Amino acid sequence: MLLPLKLELVIAQHSDRERTALIGLPFNGSSPVTTSFAGAQWELKLTTCEKEMGVLACRFTARVISGTGKAVAAGLRWTDFAWSTDNHVLIPGAVYGGNRFPSERRPYQPIPRDIGQTGESLHLDIGDLPRLAAEPGRSHLDQTSLDAAIPGMGVWFPEKQTGFLLLTPQANIHGAYGLEVIESAKRHCAELLLLAPGFLHPLPDESGTDATTAGLAAIHLHPENGRPADLAAGDEITMEFEWHEFTSPDIHGFFDWIFSHRKSLFPETSQSAPEVIPFSAAWDILHSKHNTENWNERHGLYQVGLPWMANQPTQFWQNAWLGGGIPTLVMIQDGDVRSLARSLRNLSFLLTDGVAPRGFFKAIMSEDGEWFGDRRLGGREPWVLMRRQGECLYFLIRQLMLLRDRGEAIPEEWLATTRQIASALCDLWDREREFGFLLNYETGNFEIRGSTSGALIPAALVLAAAFFNEDTYLKVAEASAEHFRTHDLAWGITTGGPGDALQAPDCESIFGLIESFILLHEKTGEARWLEAARHACAQAASWVISYPHQFPPSSSLAQFGIDSRGAILANAQNKCGVPGICTLSGQGLLRVFRVTGDERNLDLLRDIAHALPQFLSREDRPIPARITWAHPVAELPPGWMCERVNITPSWNEPLGEQAAYSCWCEVAMMLTWADLPGVYAQPDIGLIRSLDHVQAEWADSTRTTLRLTNMTPFSARVRVMVESAVDASQNKLPVNYAHLLPLVHVSAGESVVHRF
Repeated sequence: MLLPLKLELVIAQHSDRERTALIGLPFNGSSPVTTSFAGAQWELKLTTCEKEMGVLACRFTARVISGTGKAVAAGLRWTDFAWSTDNHVLIPGAVYGGNRFPSERRPYQPIPRDIGQTGESLHLDIGDLPRLAAEPGRSHLDQTSLDAAIPGMGVWFPEKQTGFLLLTPQANIHGAYGLEVIESAKRHCAELLLLAPGFLHPLPDESGTDATTAGLAAIHLHPENGRPADLAAGDEITMEFEWHEFTSPDIHGFFDWIFSHRKSLFPETSQSAPEVIPFSAAWDILHSKHNTENWNERHGLYQVGLPWMANQPTQFWQNAWLGGGIPTLVMIQDGDVRSLARSLRNLSFLLTDGVAPRGFFKAIMSEDGEWFGDRRLGGREPWVLMRRQGECLYFLIRQLMLLRDRGEAIPEEWLATTRQIASALCDLWDREREFGFLLNYETGNFEIRGSTSGALIPAALVLAAAFFNEDTYLKVAEASAEHFRTHDLAWGITTGGPGDALQAPDCESIFGLIESFILLHEKTGEARWLEAARHACAQAASWVISYPHQFPPSSSLAQFGIDSRGAILANAQNKCGVPGICTLSGQGLLRVFRVTGDERNLDLLRDIAHALPQFLSREDRPIPARITWAHPVAELPPGWMCERVNITPSWNEPLGEQAAYSCWCEVAMMLTWADLPGVYAQPDIGLIRSLDHVQAEWADSTRTTLRLTNMTPFSARVRVMVESAVDASQNKLPVNYAHLLPLVHVSAGESVVHRF
């Protein structure tokens, strides 16, 4: 072993969920050890075998020989007597860097604090999440395998340049696996525990809290939090898991190892995900729904959602983040004449009412035309998330490029305002040397600094540089991306994407960095940007659910046969699973794959894209709305998509259920149709990947034709992209490349041979 960790076999006893006693027995190779504890005589055994270099397949059993073990859990404890707070503790999708940041318990939606954050220090404001303490005193990280996108826990030891990873199944017959890190008062020693059954233990200060509290209280008080087990003679606790130990000179090697082994304990992931409805059929439903239900004639815009009660401006209009100004890209590319006309009105609204005099995008607008900020729900302070600046500009310029390529006239005032926006961001960078977290769009000054909220700004400026032929924009894109590369990416922690999670680690910011880094590489050819994009892909993969979660059998998602692979855990505070990337197609993963040939990126994109249509409610398959949120509708109407794919009890909501909620996931689905090939193939090496809900195979031995088979009850129009591996590595894609791809029509239940 590379790590000098003391290993013990342990049994714990509890009063309700509170641990009252724990006994540890030294590991003695494969020989069983016996002990008397908690009213029973026990036999404990751990066996291992080498699966591959650095990976041990392990099996632990704790069997009751006689007596009855009451309220127990059993497993293993590793003790590190040379522990450091510099060690990076990871539970994928839940804990990054141990979540060791200044914390305050706040109701949801939490109000952010200015605690002296800067872009150059890993000093973040978070809610009271499961975490290792940043302050003196008790430090106990307590989670379960249900909290993780990839079930398990890892640590990167920077001083030793070594990493370890524990991978577990979703659960065993006793429930989830428990994952804990307990630090000593001086932080020089730490215990790492893997226990079953796993559950969250009460906190010493959680009395008087309820499940509306953002962070620990909601999780610890959830009714689906597990409980200890009672075992009679002959009963046993069995755990199967993997122990990975490997060298890793930096955090990037740590994430890369996890990327390669994210499905290691789930052989069923080699099977195809369910085919439900093709991308094109999902788009047809959403196209109709948005023109029928989301269009607001008074303001000339497509609403970001549909409110279910009065005074919900967040469901009316938001600049980017949750969809405002983004679906019009798809409407312009693939919509009808009415959609094009409405999209142009939407662009006009965005570039007039949506922009403040200093050239920064605003945040949230109500149906009455009143603007709200991002500091707090319902607040009127002119504070705006920096992510809105990057996303609005990125999708705005993509739409202007598409209109220009199609010969549409672009008003001069639109071009002038777009230039003003890009220039305002460059001026902000030159003055502050960071893009911060929350900006006052009236004064142009930061209210709160730090974070990776502006992750997509470099990508937007790359497009602005090309569109306006302005080198200044490219220079700022490179300078700001270099900051994100050497700070946020190098920390292995990106933050500030979702405005309702403070600065907790999140997935949205890392996916934004992928787009920025790979567009910079395609523009400049510089190797550092490709390397950064590769590292960002590996880090992003840690947020994506890697296995088909077993939802409660009576739940809606279980009864519909929903496969959770490719859904994403949103952030370390909310931890709800969501369909798709908020709010991108993920085409950056395809761009990285084309240059590197690393099929992991293509497979990750396939998981994310393929999962999305499952969550579209349809007339022939309405999804029940068993999470009420005070909404009177019993099921999601056709074309609605809800952001809930909960695999962990992080909210006071039943697992495997959804709410009658129309939101940004619909935009992610529309982008998936518009931005990505449904089938991708490289005939020279025989590679085929079907992202769409059709099957694809070579139709002849020379690999000059493809056979596409549509087993769904919907007709499909499939974008097909065929190129050689050499061409992929050498030729850049146009910005809006997907609409140039051939469309292959495949009727329901039929096969079609496509010659390319």
